[in-house]
Amino acid sequence: MKKIIIFGAGETGYAAYKHYGSEHVISFADNNKTGEYCGLPIIGLPKLVEVQDKYDIVIAARLYTEEISIRLRDAGVRSFVVFNEKTSNRAADTEKLASYKGIHKGKRCFIIGTGPSLTMEDLDTLHLHNEICFGTNKIFLAFEKTVWRPDYYFVSDWVFASQYKEELSLLKIENKFVSDLSRDFWNGSGSENCVCFKLHQTFYDSELPPFSLDASDKINQGLTVSYEALQLAVYMGFSDIYYLGVDFDYSKDMLSGENHFAKNYFKSGEVHTPFRAEKQLLAYQKAEMVSREQGFRIFNATRGGKLEVFERVDFDKLFPKRKGSHN
Repeated sequence: MKKIIIFGAGETGYAAYKHYGSEHVISFADNNKTGEYCGLPIIGLPKLVEVQDKYDIVIAARLYTEEISIRLRDAGVRSFVVFNEKTSNRAADTEKLASYKGIHKGKRCFIIGTGPSLTMEDLDTLHLHNEICFGTNKIFLAFEKTVWRPDYYFVSDWVFASQYKEELSLLKIENKFVSDLSRDFWNGSGSENCVCFKLHQTFYDSELPPFSLDASDKINQGLTVSYEALQLAVYMGFSDIYYLGVDFDYSKDMLSGENHFAKNYFKSGEVHTPFRAEKQLLAYQKAEMVSREQGFRIFNATRGGKLEVFERVDFDKLFPKRKGSHN
């Protein structure tokens, strides 16, 4: 049996890697990415053409299969197969999701990112003022340092959910939302106390992505959890939504602790979803446009960072000073 080269160093490529097994995959190939993925080298199309007779080539890209097939044939790749990804058997919890519609009408909330600007002091402030908060991804790494806990916990990245399914199942948070694409999570144990939502993936390059106003039907992908959690917050009826710790700045080594609030954010050997600034920016622009059309507001309370799509506010000025305080 020949070793395998997987074309597509992304989420579907990760699924193919797990499907075939690390012992059978020699590398990844991609048009736009270099470096490593899953600890294996990423080669370009010219190199793939050069070595094609030595390996079996598998296309693994959920939304781009047809385009990649044409490109490979045009480049001279003679033989390849398409990875038929198995999705979760878990249907979205439509009725459960519908029960959240409008429950916080007219209120404000905070969507907490995991950027380096996030401080435990700010989380404690949110706790002190009983603010309604959404936590995302590895926000649980903050729990040992703060009494704050999110009211809602939201995960859309199924590569992340696959690697952290045990941690997610043990989180003592009443409202946990995980996408239906997280096959390994839903097909395992410990997912019974979570709400499954449909994450709708769409191809978009330069145009703005769709935005769902009905989270019980679907939540549209924007390649950032802060965009996807926003759609749930809007569905719940919040009128003022604040981002905190959403730095939108990944200029350094992705696997270093410098891009997040915790230096130990990534475990050794962990696979992460690449940061796609240009597409995430389009998603944020769409969110701002929809907010103006639908009558809710999005503010950026992050300390610094590079997200300038939304009106910036000073986090410290969002909370009235307590009597007797000289701060």
